[in-house]
Amino acid sequence: MHRFFKTLIPLCILSGSACINVPDVDPPDQGTPNQPVGNFSLSADPTQASVFQGGSKNIQVTLTRTGGFTDNVTVSLFNPPAGISAPSVTIASGTTSATLTISVSANAEPGPKTLTLRGTAGTLSQDVSVSLSVAGQGDLLVQWASPSQSSVHVKDSVQFQVVVEGGTAESVDLYKDTVFLTRLSAPSYQYTWDTSQETEGEYQLTARATRGGATFTSSARTIKVDHTAPKVKTQSPAPGATAVAVRDTIQVTFDEPLKASTVTDASVVLGTAGASNVAKTLSLSADGRTLTLTPSAPLTLPATVTINLGSSTAPLTDLAGNALTASTPWTFTVPAWLPMGGAISAVNGPTPAENVSMKVATDGNPVIAWSESDGTAKNIYVRRWTGTSWTDLGPALNAVPGASFDTIEPDLVLDTANRPTVVWNEVSTNKGDRELYGSRWTGTTWASLPPFLPAIRADQGSRNPGGIAFDKAGNLVVTPFLASYGTYDLEVFRLASNDWETLTAPEDGSFPVNSDLAIDATGNWFMAYPAHWETGTDTHWAIYASKRDIYGNWSKLGDPLISPSKGSSNSPSLALNGNGLPIIAWEESSSPNSTVYAALWNGQSWQMLGSTINGNTTSNTHPSVVVDHDGLPIVAWSGYAAPETSIWVSRWNGSSWQQLGSRLSAATGASTAGFRPTLSLDKNGQPIVAWHESDGSVSNIYVYRYNY
Repeated sequence: MHRFFKTLIPLCILSGSACINVPDVDPPDQGTPNQPVGNFSLSADPTQASVFQGGSKNIQVTLTRTGGFTDNVTVSLFNPPAGISAPSVTIASGTTSATLTISVSANAEPGPKTLTLRGTAGTLSQDVSVSLSVAGQGDLLVQWASPSQSSVHVKDSVQFQVVVEGGTAESVDLYKDTVFLTRLSAPSYQYTWDTSQETEGEYQLTARATRGGATFTSSARTIKVDHTAPKVKTQSPAPGATAVAVRDTIQVTFDEPLKASTVTDASVVLGTAGASNVAKTLSLSADGRTLTLTPSAPLTLPATVTINLGSSTAPLTDLAGNALTASTPWTFTVPAWLPMGGAISAVNGPTPAENVSMKVATDGNPVIAWSESDGTAKNIYVRRWTGTSWTDLGPALNAVPGASFDTIEPDLVLDTANRPTVVWNEVSTNKGDRELYGSRWTGTTWASLPPFLPAIRADQGSRNPGGIAFDKAGNLVVTPFLASYGTYDLEVFRLASNDWETLTAPEDGSFPVNSDLAIDATGNWFMAYPAHWETGTDTHWAIYASKRDIYGNWSKLGDPLISPSKGSSNSPSLALNGNGLPIIAWEESSSPNSTVYAALWNGQSWQMLGSTINGNTTSNTHPSVVVDHDGLPIVAWSGYAAPETSIWVSRWNGSSWQQLGSRLSAATGASTAGFRPTLSLDKNGQPIVAWHESDGSVSNIYVYRYNY
């Protein structure tokens, strides 16, 4: 019996962060003890048999489990004829067969009987029929010693042997259907039938014993003559496939059943560049026509997989023993990253798409926003992945229509209903000054956000994008920076009741610029931003981090982040781990190269995660960081390694950075550089990366997911 208990578990016990009480939730319906999961089917052998009055006969019962069925099955006779009985048997969980012994009483009526064998498991039941001929005392009983099975597949010769019980026969003849085949010589009554010249098909073989003018006939044996080799019917993944998911089912079907005993590790070889025969599980379907291969451990990616089906020393054969028709090796590629659609562009022609922002909805499907020219001016476009393709969310976004008003630098966030809000930078009507604008998707259309206040006055400067997030109460928070007359100031806006309120901003460092923002479930805000850091006579761009508590007070998190090279730090990307501690990745430029770093706030100080993330790449820019379900950071960045600038992704394993697959490059060639990656996680905690990349003439947006 299954017992379920409702419990109230504080989430802090599980995550190490602040507590959230989870309400009671009824467990999913998992059935009752009388409703097993899955189902089963039964088969019996022999299906035709003979027995004397007072004798017994063993019937082998075989169980085929489907749909995850694992329960015991009890097999018994259902409504047997008078004088026939059998004790029930149980096919236990983990086993597939049992022997049912059928007993015939001495006074049972002679003649043919149809027996129903019924298997039951809870409310499930399945039947199989067996024909039993009861011979009376004094009659001859003609039985098969060979073949013992009711049905046999052959391609050349088959051996017959007949046993006569109850007396001596004057003759024993073998019949093929109704045609006399041969007379068997006593006492062995054996015969080898060469079927190599027989037409393919089924033949019913019976033996007839004669004594004193009476004829006694055996049960039939079905001989299926088959001279044709089996052939591959379908293969999945398709031969030559280049974008196979590592969890895709590897399966091949055949035009006829295979003999299960020939499906072995030696006859089905799965190889990769690193292993000649990868360990695997082979599963043949109940009908023998579908073979499924499952690697015992995840493949090392990227991998080119080659499967060989059968060989001269270990052939795959059909039930008759015909070897599988020779075929070329079956090859496909399992890359480290899988494309989610192809090149993404909203406007036909040479209209560069760039600067993509991405978030992943709770269903695991990403939403992207990017900037692209329509041939006259740049606009913002938003699309959602449906699981198979990208679909537009409304028309192009802009706030100041006009040929000279470019709309750029979109930033995207999703609310609890997975509706996107987009904030972007656009030239205002005030003599080229730039302002922030935004729109919220209602589910059917875009609704403009109220203007940011105070508005930028003519010739005042530019309000530039920064961080964007929803606070604990579901209010939108935006942290731009204002560039005006040679000064830079951080701003913090919160949208409540459809009005912006201006909040205090961190004041550490001078000339702060492009910030990133993260807000935890308890209401703490974290910001990371570049600003001037002065040490004696030196001034450097360093990364500052600040925390805003639930009372609205900002406090600096340790010393500014700067590498030993003391270069110019920029482009911070901020994420929170499972304990609510910030992790920052940033780029740092120092002659002659730029490098990507990451650090974790341990509650007291900043802890560098390794040395550099980028390894052997150069000209590294625009890192993007997320934290996986294990609390480990993943960073994507743009970096150069001959012959081109590409997107790279690495995961911190607790002690070092490990690159996830090879470089990400949708198009090949020195003129197809990739820039500005943005990372998110799917619902399984695996990375999805979006970026813009040139195809040699114009840039497009690309989105790839990690193959896991």
